[in-house]
Amino acid sequence: METFLGLLMIVALAGIPIGLLSAIIKKVRKKPAKKSLITVGISVIVFLVAVEAFPTDSEDLQKDGEEKTAAVSDRAADNTLDNKSDEDKGSASEEESNTSHDDRVEYIGADLWLEEPSDFSEGRAFVQFVDNSEVSESDIDDAVKAVAGDDDDKMNYITQHWDELNAFQGRNRAALIDTQGKIIWKSEYTQNEIALREKSEFRDGAAYCIFEGNDKSSYYIIDTDGNVTFTKDMDEDYAILGHGSGMFLAAEHTADFDSNEWKIGAIDKNGDVVVPFQAYEKLSFDFQWGYGGYTCEYRGEGIFELACLDGPDQWHVLINLKTQKVIYSWDDEVWQICSFISDFEDGAATVLCNDSMEGQSICSLGTDGTFRETVSNFWVNYGVWEEFSDGLAFVSDNYSGGMINLSTEGAYYNASGEKAIDFPEYQNKNPYFGGPFQNGYAVMFLEGADGRLYITVINKKGGKEFEPMDITGFDMVYMSEDGKYLTAVGGGHITVFDVNGKALVSVEYQAIGGEMEYNVHDGVIRIEDFYVNVEDGIVIGLHNIGVDRDFSITMH
Repeated sequence: METFLGLLMIVALAGIPIGLLSAIIKKVRKKPAKKSLITVGISVIVFLVAVEAFPTDSEDLQKDGEEKTAAVSDRAADNTLDNKSDEDKGSASEEESNTSHDDRVEYIGADLWLEEPSDFSEGRAFVQFVDNSEVSESDIDDAVKAVAGDDDDKMNYITQHWDELNAFQGRNRAALIDTQGKIIWKSEYTQNEIALREKSEFRDGAAYCIFEGNDKSSYYIIDTDGNVTFTKDMDEDYAILGHGSGMFLAAEHTADFDSNEWKIGAIDKNGDVVVPFQAYEKLSFDFQWGYGGYTCEYRGEGIFELACLDGPDQWHVLINLKTQKVIYSWDDEVWQICSFISDFEDGAATVLCNDSMEGQSICSLGTDGTFRETVSNFWVNYGVWEEFSDGLAFVSDNYSGGMINLSTEGAYYNASGEKAIDFPEYQNKNPYFGGPFQNGYAVMFLEGADGRLYITVINKKGGKEFEPMDITGFDMVYMSEDGKYLTAVGGGHITVFDVNGKALVSVEYQAIGGEMEYNVHDGVIRIEDFYVNVEDGIVIGLHNIGVDRDFSITMH
């Protein structure tokens, strides 16, 4: 019926101009035009009747679709990372809907190529992107002044350097985004290729980064609300090293008649000094050759672990900011710290140590730097070199390096040297291997009777969260730090599961490498230069999706 009425409307609609044209011709030739006008009238009546009779369901459906499209467009306009015109945004929305392989997937800033985005922490991530918004006349004036100073001959300069100035159409910005792709903070423009150099994770509601502007680089401390609470010009005489418990460990160099030394202190997020700066032995800095060789970790109770394992000088120390003393240095201690099993709590930390004479043991380390051996020669006894995670370590008789070393023997041990989780149902039957625990859960790898690789998730009581699942086609499976998600990775594809084995999202993308680790942070997985929210199906970033990239995403 709908088809018939549609054809009838087309015929009637065609009859109206034909009848009018015939009537005009006859009028010009001074012939009767009554029949032609009757034809026009009949066509009009038939068209109106057909329109009236046409089912309204289609109209309602169209209207509903338009409303949904408008709602999606409004959301995209609120959350997008760029500042395009409304017309451009409409085009982008249309492109997104055409390229999506799953109508539950929403693309935010799909035409943006993000540069070196960070992992999420406390619901925030640092990104760098090219802002394609229009450049105002004042922007160009500022650009001219920045390059040419206050030269009166600005028009001549603009003529000669038009290409450089036009490049402002694609200037870099640094930004802070949430897990929905909404911009929380956005930096000023920069013509530098790199806008963000260093980016820390968020802790206690704040993080720091190094922003490279057009004429200088600066340290920024930013809170999760996007407030820049502190800035400091970066030079060779100042550096923020790390942060924890609301403190930012900083180093500053002073050189005058009486001294030439580096001092270490701590500031809060507003830049106020909370631990006075002073010189410490065993530390040396040379920021001229680079920043990558320095590591800094907060270990609890006012103690920072600092290490320089690259460059001209190498050192490893623990600084207690409460007592303002170096409590450990690897060059004068009998015990050499290999790794922390637990951070400082109630006056002590548990560490895996190496005694060059005896081998590896587990020690209790006090906040004053005192070592107390708790488990003698632990790792020598078991012949493995593996680290603890979440207080447990899997000990296998077949450790040969790498992540998965299937064996018919193996168990988890705690920091007291006690067997915590055993697997009698698999011993001497199915080769197996236990991955590191994360917040109470770990991936267990098993070889099935069919010779294929299976996984399950175990808790700290040794119970399985689901029956072993075949992971053929994947190279590796990782547990997220919060213990909520599994990421199965193969060449060109990723699938994220929850700890119950339920698939949440799958991503097919040619740049995914099976040998690379991908993990979920705050419910978001970072894949090269874009993010996927595994719960909401939101993709943040991605340049020319569906055009020059082999990419698809499916929500399960």
